Amino acid sequence: RYNWMNPFLDNKQVVYELGSGAGLSKEYITNPNLKLTDVVNQPWLDMQVDASRLPFEDNSVDILICSAVIHHLAYPKRFFFEARRVLKAGGR
Repeated sequence: RYNWMNPFLDNKQVVYELGSGAGLSKEYITNPNLKLTDVVNQPWLDMQVDASRLPFEDNSVDILICSAVIHHLAYPKRFFFEARRVLKAGGR
């Protein structure tokens, strides 16, 4: 579920996983800049984040990872607007 992402994350400086759950992605993703987030605060997370109100500056994020999370969002369209706002040009 995560290993295939590594080539896309190489040399990226600002990488967030939204909806990190148990935080297992850090076991597989090799980018040292990966920050784990979730709407529910847990000790293994780097920060608590609501995907519909991302606390990041405009055009500041290289990668947003949302693995098996979008179907949990009450208003996914809000997330997509937020993702477009925070992602740098060419961000994923």
